[in-house]
Amino acid sequence: MLTPRDEERLDEAVEGLGRIVRGLESRQSRLEQGLTGLYRVAFAGFTLVVVTLSSLVIILSQQVPHMTTAIRDMNGRFASVAADMVRVERAMAAMTGHVASLPRIVASVDRIQGSTVSMRVDVTAMAQTLSGIDGDLAATVLGVADMRQSFEIMDAGVIRMGRDVNQMSGPFRLFNQMNPFR
Repeated sequence: MLTPRDEERLDEAVEGLGRIVRGLESRQSRLEQGLTGLYRVAFAGFTLVVVTLSSLVIILSQQVPHMTTAIRDMNGRFASVAADMVRVERAMAAMTGHVASLPRIVASVDRIQGSTVSMRVDVTAMAQTLSGIDGDLAATVLGVADMRQSFEIMDAGVIRMGRDVNQMSGPFRLFNQMNPFR
């Protein structure tokens, strides 16, 4: 049998166990409330994510036709630029062919100048004309180098060069009249 001291200890132990159980129940209740709050926050966050993603999908579906139109327009512009580049390449090839004759013209002018050493007065006049032609040729070369800016400037330079060559041939016509072997 139990002694009164044992009973007293047993009562204390039961009372201590009751306090522990009440503390555990209190903790369990707080834990359940915290989990319930966490579930609510998680559900609200999930709902917010779903609404946001749905809004993004709606916005993107409305913007896709505009993006498609912009891309189609950009492709058309790129095709136009490519066609323009082909035309520019053809024009540059044609100009290169035209400019290729310039060294022959300069060489011919140099030969003419060398053959007229004995006629000092006429050679001086011709040298001035050649100086003008060299200036015009330099302007033409600059126009070729700068053809990206204006093909019209080069056309004007070529027309001006034709007039200068015609003007340069004037003294040679005088030489033809002075030919003693005629």
